[in-house]
Amino acid sequence: MHLCSAHDAGRYFVFEKSSGNWTKFVQSAPQPTRENRHHTERFSIRSPSGSSITGQITVPNKPLVEVPSLVVYFPNALWRSSPSGYSSEMQALADTGCLVLQVDYPGTAGRGNEFLFSGRETPDRVTLAAVETTLEWLKTKHSFSPRRVAAVGAGYGGWLALRAAELNPDLFRAVVSVNGINSLKSLTRPPPERESGDLGSRGLEQARNVLAYQQAIIDNMRTLQEWG
Repeated sequence: MHLCSAHDAGRYFVFEKSSGNWTKFVQSAPQPTRENRHHTERFSIRSPSGSSITGQITVPNKPLVEVPSLVVYFPNALWRSSPSGYSSEMQALADTGCLVLQVDYPGTAGRGNEFLFSGRETPDRVTLAAVETTLEWLKTKHSFSPRRVAAVGAGYGGWLALRAAELNPDLFRAVVSVNGINSLKSLTRPPPERESGDLGSRGLEQARNVLAYQQAIIDNMRTLQEWG
Protein backbone atom coordinates (compact mmCIF):
# COMPACT_ATOMS: atom_id res chain seq x y z
CA MET A 1 0.00 0.00 0.00
CA HIS A 2 1.21 3.48 -0.89
CA LEU A 3 0.73 6.21 1.72
CA CYS A 4 1.55 9.81 0.84
CA SER A 5 0.49 13.41 1.41
CA ALA A 6 0.68 16.74 -0.37
CA HIS A 7 4.09 17.36 1.24
CA ASP A 8 5.49 13.83 1.17
CA ALA A 9 6.09 11.67 -1.92
CA GLY A 10 5.18 8.72 0.27
CA ARG A 11 6.23 5.22 1.23
CA TYR A 12 5.14 1.72 0.22
CA PHE A 13 4.15 -0.71 2.97
CA VAL A 14 3.62 -4.46 2.93
CA PHE A 15 0.94 -5.88 5.23
CA GLU A 16 1.65 -9.29 6.75
CA LYS A 17 -1.75 -10.84 7.32
CA SER A 18 -0.48 -13.60 9.60
CA SER A 19 1.12 -11.19 12.08
CA GLY A 20 -0.91 -8.06 11.40
CA ASN A 21 2.28 -6.02 10.98
CA TRP A 22 3.05 -3.33 8.42
CA THR A 23 6.59 -3.26 7.01
CA LYS A 24 7.98 -0.32 5.07
CA PHE A 25 9.15 -1.68 1.73
CA VAL A 26 10.45 1.35 -0.19
CA GLN A 27 10.34 5.14 0.08
CA SER A 28 9.61 7.42 -2.86
CA ALA A 29 12.16 10.11 -3.65
CA PRO A 30 11.06 13.41 -2.07
CA GLN A 31 9.94 16.24 -4.27
CA PRO A 32 12.42 19.11 -4.55
CA THR A 33 11.73 22.19 -2.46
CA ARG A 34 10.09 25.15 -4.15
CA GLU A 35 13.42 26.94 -4.18
CA ASN A 36 15.04 24.10 -6.16
CA ARG A 37 12.21 23.42 -8.59
CA HIS A 38 12.45 24.51 -12.19
CA HIS A 39 9.95 27.24 -13.01
CA THR A 40 6.79 25.96 -14.71
CA GLU A 41 4.27 28.21 -16.42
CA ARG A 42 0.93 27.49 -18.10
CA PHE A 43 0.06 28.93 -21.51
CA SER A 44 -2.99 29.32 -23.71
CA ILE A 45 -2.78 30.32 -27.38
CA ARG A 46 -4.95 30.15 -30.49
CA SER A 47 -4.35 27.94 -33.49
CA PRO A 48 -4.77 29.30 -37.04
CA SER A 49 -8.27 27.78 -37.05
CA GLY A 50 -9.16 29.64 -33.86
CA SER A 51 -9.16 26.67 -31.48
CA SER A 52 -7.48 26.91 -28.10
CA ILE A 53 -4.13 25.23 -27.43
CA THR A 54 -3.03 24.91 -23.82
CA GLY A 55 -0.13 23.32 -22.02
CA GLN A 56 2.86 24.19 -19.88
CA ILE A 57 6.55 24.99 -20.12
CA THR A 58 9.29 24.15 -17.64
CA VAL A 59 12.35 26.39 -17.75
CA PRO A 60 15.64 24.90 -16.44
CA ASN A 61 17.34 26.73 -13.59
CA LYS A 62 20.75 26.03 -15.11
CA PRO A 63 20.75 25.56 -18.90
CA LEU A 64 23.81 23.66 -20.12
CA VAL A 65 24.32 26.16 -22.94
CA GLU A 66 23.21 29.73 -23.51
CA VAL A 67 20.63 28.62 -26.09
CA PRO A 68 19.20 25.41 -24.58
CA SER A 69 17.79 22.38 -26.35
CA LEU A 70 14.06 21.76 -26.25
CA VAL A 71 12.25 18.59 -25.19
CA VAL A 72 8.64 18.12 -26.28
CA TYR A 73 7.11 15.84 -23.64
CA PHE A 74 4.11 13.64 -24.50
CA PRO A 75 2.63 12.26 -21.24
CA ASN A 76 0.70 9.01 -21.01
CA ALA A 77 -2.57 10.89 -20.66
CA LEU A 78 -5.03 9.26 -23.05
CA TRP A 79 -8.56 9.73 -21.62
CA ARG A 80 -6.98 11.28 -18.54
CA SER A 81 -6.07 14.83 -17.56
CA SER A 82 -2.70 16.15 -18.67
CA PRO A 83 -0.22 17.24 -15.98
CA SER A 84 -1.05 20.71 -14.71
CA GLY A 85 1.45 22.49 -12.51
CA TYR A 86 4.09 20.32 -10.88
CA SER A 87 5.21 17.39 -13.05
CA SER A 88 8.00 15.12 -11.82
CA GLU A 89 8.69 14.01 -15.41
CA MET A 90 9.08 17.56 -16.68
CA GLN A 91 11.21 18.46 -13.67
CA ALA A 92 13.49 15.49 -14.39
CA LEU A 93 13.84 16.50 -18.04
CA ALA A 94 14.61 20.08 -17.02
CA ASP A 95 17.38 18.72 -14.77
CA THR A 96 19.27 17.95 -17.99
CA GLY A 97 19.37 21.68 -18.75
CA CYS A 98 16.70 21.55 -21.47
CA LEU A 99 13.61 23.67 -21.93
CA VAL A 100 10.57 21.35 -21.67
CA LEU A 101 7.25 21.77 -23.47
CA GLN A 102 4.07 19.79 -22.86
CA VAL A 103 0.95 20.40 -24.97
CA ASP A 104 -2.52 19.30 -23.85
CA TYR A 105 -3.34 17.20 -26.88
CA PRO A 106 -6.78 15.97 -28.05
CA GLY A 107 -7.65 12.76 -26.28
CA THR A 108 -6.93 14.13 -22.81
CA ALA A 109 -9.67 14.83 -20.27
CA GLY A 110 -10.50 17.99 -18.41
CA ARG A 111 -11.67 20.20 -21.29
CA GLY A 112 -14.98 18.62 -22.23
CA ASN A 113 -16.06 15.83 -24.55
CA GLU A 114 -15.61 17.88 -27.71
CA PHE A 115 -11.90 18.26 -27.03
CA LEU A 116 -11.59 14.70 -25.72
CA PHE A 117 -12.85 13.21 -29.00
CA SER A 118 -11.65 15.91 -31.41
CA GLY A 119 -8.63 13.91 -32.51
CA ARG A 120 -10.08 10.42 -32.69
CA GLU A 121 -9.87 10.23 -36.49
CA THR A 122 -6.19 11.29 -36.76
CA PRO A 123 -4.90 11.76 -33.19
CA ASP A 124 -1.26 11.84 -34.27
CA ARG A 125 -1.67 14.52 -36.95
CA VAL A 126 -3.95 16.69 -34.79
CA THR A 127 -1.46 16.53 -31.92
CA LEU A 128 1.52 17.33 -34.13
CA ALA A 129 -0.32 20.30 -35.64
CA ALA A 130 -0.88 21.68 -32.13
CA VAL A 131 2.77 21.13 -31.26
CA GLU A 132 4.01 22.85 -34.41
CA THR A 133 1.77 25.87 -33.76
CA THR A 134 3.01 26.04 -30.18
CA LEU A 135 6.66 25.85 -31.26
CA GLU A 136 6.22 28.84 -33.56
CA TRP A 137 4.70 30.80 -30.68
CA LEU A 138 7.35 29.57 -28.23
CA LYS A 139 10.13 31.05 -30.38
CA THR A 140 8.84 34.50 -29.44
CA LYS A 141 8.78 33.74 -25.70
CA HIS A 142 11.79 31.55 -24.87
CA SER A 143 15.17 31.04 -26.41
CA PHE A 144 15.89 27.50 -27.63
CA SER A 145 17.74 25.87 -30.51
CA PRO A 146 15.33 24.73 -33.28
CA ARG A 147 18.08 22.35 -34.43
CA ARG A 148 18.08 20.56 -31.07
CA VAL A 149 14.47 19.54 -30.47
CA ALA A 150 13.72 16.11 -29.02
CA ALA A 151 10.45 14.24 -28.49
CA VAL A 152 9.99 12.17 -25.33
CA GLY A 153 6.85 10.19 -24.52
CA ALA A 154 5.55 7.46 -22.25
CA GLY A 155 2.86 4.87 -23.04
CA TYR A 156 0.38 6.47 -25.42
CA GLY A 157 2.66 9.51 -25.41
CA GLY A 158 5.50 7.25 -26.55
CA TRP A 159 3.45 6.32 -29.62
CA LEU A 160 2.76 10.01 -30.28
CA ALA A 161 6.48 10.79 -30.02
CA LEU A 162 7.33 8.11 -32.59
CA ARG A 163 4.57 9.25 -34.93
CA ALA A 164 5.62 12.89 -34.59
CA ALA A 165 9.15 11.99 -35.67
CA GLU A 166 7.77 9.92 -38.55
CA LEU A 167 5.43 12.64 -39.77
CA ASN A 168 7.95 15.47 -39.40
CA PRO A 169 11.49 14.02 -39.27
CA ASP A 170 13.07 17.41 -39.94
CA LEU A 171 11.63 18.85 -36.73
CA PHE A 172 12.96 16.34 -34.18
CA ARG A 173 16.64 15.54 -33.70
CA ALA A 174 16.02 12.67 -31.25
CA VAL A 175 13.10 10.56 -29.99
CA VAL A 176 12.69 8.59 -26.77
CA SER A 177 9.69 6.29 -26.30
CA VAL A 178 9.22 4.82 -22.80
CA ASN A 179 6.89 1.80 -22.79
CA GLY A 180 5.35 3.19 -25.96
CA ILE A 181 2.59 1.27 -27.69
CA ASN A 182 3.20 0.32 -31.31
CA SER A 183 -0.41 0.38 -32.45
CA LEU A 184 -3.62 2.07 -31.31
CA LYS A 185 -5.37 -1.28 -31.78
CA SER A 186 -3.47 -2.61 -28.77
CA LEU A 187 -5.50 -0.24 -26.57
CA THR A 188 -8.75 -2.04 -27.35
CA ARG A 189 -7.62 -5.51 -28.48
CA PRO A 190 -8.43 -8.21 -25.89
CA PRO A 191 -5.70 -10.63 -24.79
CA PRO A 192 -5.24 -13.74 -26.99
CA GLU A 193 -6.80 -16.04 -24.41
CA ARG A 194 -9.98 -13.91 -24.37
CA GLU A 195 -10.16 -13.85 -28.16
CA SER A 196 -10.01 -17.63 -28.30
CA GLY A 197 -12.67 -18.04 -25.61
CA ASP A 198 -10.36 -20.40 -23.72
CA LEU A 199 -8.64 -18.94 -20.68
CA GLY A 200 -6.31 -21.87 -20.23
CA SER A 201 -4.37 -22.68 -17.06
CA ARG A 202 -2.21 -19.57 -17.26
CA GLY A 203 -5.21 -17.26 -17.76
CA LEU A 204 -7.07 -18.85 -14.86
CA GLU A 205 -4.03 -18.44 -12.63
CA GLN A 206 -3.80 -14.77 -13.56
CA ALA A 207 -7.50 -14.30 -12.82
CA ARG A 208 -7.12 -15.95 -9.40
CA ASN A 209 -4.12 -13.70 -8.63
CA VAL A 210 -6.11 -10.58 -9.54
CA LEU A 211 -9.02 -11.64 -7.32
CA ALA A 212 -6.64 -12.44 -4.46
CA TYR A 213 -4.96 -9.05 -4.87
CA GLN A 214 -8.30 -7.24 -4.82
CA GLN A 215 -9.37 -9.14 -1.71
CA ALA A 216 -6.08 -8.26 -0.01
CA ILE A 217 -6.71 -4.57 -0.68
CA ILE A 218 -10.22 -4.84 0.79
CA ASP A 219 -8.85 -6.57 3.89
CA ASN A 220 -6.15 -3.92 4.28
CA MET A 221 -8.67 -1.09 4.04
CA ARG A 222 -10.84 -2.76 6.69
CA THR A 223 -7.82 -3.08 8.95
CA LEU A 224 -7.00 0.61 8.52
CA GLN A 225 -10.59 1.53 9.32
CA GLU A 226 -10.46 -0.56 12.49
CA TRP A 227 -7.23 1.18 13.51
CA GLY A 228 -8.77 4.58 12.79
